[in-house]
Amino acid sequence: MRAITFIVAVVAMTGAVLAVDLPKDTNALTELTDVQAEALAKRKGDLYLNGLTKLTISQAEALATCEDGLALDGLTALSDAQAKALSKHKGGLSLSGLTTLTDSLAAALGKCEGALGLDGVTVITEAQAHALAEHRVPLLLKSLRTLTDAQAEAFARCESLTLDGVAALTDSQAEALAACIGDLCLNGLTSLTDAQAMSLATCGGGLSLDGLMQITDEQAKSLSRHKAGLSLNGLTTL
Repeated sequence: MRAITFIVAVVAMTGAVLAVDLPKDTNALTELTDVQAEALAKRKGDLYLNGLTKLTISQAEALATCEDGLALDGLTALSDAQAKALSKHKGGLSLSGLTTLTDSLAAALGKCEGALGLDGVTVITEAQAHALAEHRVPLLLKSLRTLTDAQAEAFARCESLTLDGVAALTDSQAEALAACIGDLCLNGLTSLTDAQAMSLATCGGGLSLDGLMQITDEQAKSLSRHKAGLSLNGLTTL
């Protein structure tokens, strides 16, 4: 009996030491044990683990229970099982180290309940766009370069949307994106048509167009009708 009690005490003590020894800057961590993952998940506030380059399924399950934002930008690949585990996280989830998605990964991550950051992804299919927008959470795709009409229609269902890598829109894409009920960030745009300005001014949340260096009087008139916040910090002339 004493031997068993001693073993239990040692195990408990080891777990406590591992938790206490975690660095204040959690981005400095390059690997985790399962015990450390569980301890970190209990911390208050956003959890930044951008130094991690690999994760086990059990660690993904543990980290998904943290109550605030979770950043895992050092991961360059995820299994479907890991993505499914992380999708249960109720706070914001950043996976900006991913550069590509499979349909199954997009389907799993599309079930996230909080904001989803995929700022490293440069290309997606229309099926993946529909999957990611399924749960209408805030979506960040800052490196996505091009957009189709179908993708614009799908993304418009998101609660808010960041597409800062898109450098040009068609009029129909602008009209579709304007259906977004939350903030819409299109800071990669360097020019607008009058029709696009008129459409984007109807979006329901804040509108950020910081890539524009100049706009016409007609575009300014249209954008002035926007009823939420408007950011034009790139303008150099008025």
